[in-house]
Amino acid sequence: MVIINPYSQYDHGKNWGQYNQLVHEINKIGIISTLIGSEKELNFFNSDVWDSKFINLIGQLEIKQLVDLISKSKIVICNEGGVQHICVQCHKMAIVIINKPTPWRVLRNENINLYKPSVKQVMNILNLFL
Repeated sequence: MVIINPYSQYDHGKNWGQYNQLVHEINKIGIISTLIGSEKELNFFNSDVWDSKFINLIGQLEIKQLVDLISKSKIVICNEGGVQHICVQCHKMAIVIINKPTPWRVLRNENINLYKPSVKQVMNILNLFL
C-alpha cells in the first residue's frame, strides 16, 4: 500500500503541486494510492482536479487509525511535517518532498528527502521499494 499525504495544513508553501500526476503514474504500475490528511486539509482537496484512481481518507482518520495505517503501508509519500514524523516513530520508509527551504533537523530515520523533485524522480525512487 502506498500512502500519500498531499497537503500541509499549516504551511501551504510546503504543498507540492504534482501529487495528482504522481498518483496517475502510480496507477500506471497497477497501484491505487491512499490519500490521507487532516480535516483541515479537506479545504484544499478538490476532487475535480484529481483524474486518477485513489482511496480518499483525507479528514476521515483519528490519529490512532492514521498510525495503524502508516504502520501497515509499504511506503509513505508526504511533505515535510507531521506525517513524516509519524513515519520515523513507526520505522516506516517515507519519501519526503520538500518544496521550500526548511530549517533542517537531523532525525535518525530511513526517510528519503527530495527537494522540489520531478514526478519522474519520485517514481524512480518509489520503484526501488515496490
